[in-house]
Amino acid sequence: MKKILLLCATLLVFAAGARGQEWIATTTSKGLKGPVRSMHWIVVDSSTCKWQGCVQDPPTLIESMYWVFSPDGLLLEASSHNSRNGAAMSESWHYDKRRRPTQVLQMWADRAVCWEFRYDGNRVRSYTVYSDDSDDDTVIYRCDYDRKGHLLSVTEEGEHACPYVDLYTDGFLVEINNGTWHVVFVRDGRGELLKDSTYNIESDFDEHGEWKCWPRDTAIETNEYFYTPNGDLAEIHKVEYGKKGVTTYRYLEYDSYGNWTRRKVLYLRDNENVVCDEIRLIIYYKETQ
Repeated sequence: MKKILLLCATLLVFAAGARGQEWIATTTSKGLKGPVRSMHWIVVDSSTCKWQGCVQDPPTLIESMYWVFSPDGLLLEASSHNSRNGAAMSESWHYDKRRRPTQVLQMWADRAVCWEFRYDGNRVRSYTVYSDDSDDDTVIYRCDYDRKGHLLSVTEEGEHACPYVDLYTDGFLVEINNGTWHVVFVRDGRGELLKDSTYNIESDFDEHGEWKCWPRDTAIETNEYFYTPNGDLAEIHKVEYGKKGVTTYRYLEYDSYGNWTRRKVLYLRDNENVVCDEIRLIIYYKETQ
């Protein structure tokens, strides 16, 4: 279940292009410039191709993602398909008259998942996640806030030896603990993500016979993020199990609103350079004068 939640959260962040926004704000098109109606994001492996096109070997489709937004920027639909592993997902978002998400329906090839949100004013107080692949797979998450209304934590309710807890500072996600691993996020003053580190979580009985959990001292993976002057991702420096790697992004085209529509991505896989082309087809609502 937690993997489902993380995949959905990741998809929403990509859709919004909103690094460091508050949790519920990732359901909007904030971060994309202009009145975005929909965006189709395609990733192809073009290691054997030039940008102008392939002569001998056609590019291989890796992933296709699609989002639809309302005129006021709310996410309505999202879907993704990965050609390499066959994973496919689609979801629909539903809101009340106050523009608050009330339900998310998520469909996978082998299961359906439903999120239902409960509110205290405009703030999400808790949400429940149901899945049809197990009668017992229903999870309730509680949201806690500070006096200013900033989200402090999202905690899985119930008795757990290693509980699922997300921690926030000034509304920005700073830690994830899911019982298996612990992730720490480093951000600048605007909430821009600069670094994340992932640690395995150890668990054992203490001297009093109580079950305890704690993260290891050494990260299994660390990523550092660097941006272009206009805020687009430029490089990711990764260290995974001691191996270093760099992913580089080169932007080729922007549209009239300033959103990038074509970029190249270079990274190392199995000691070989891999080049991907990423294309975003963005359709806009007509602006009223």
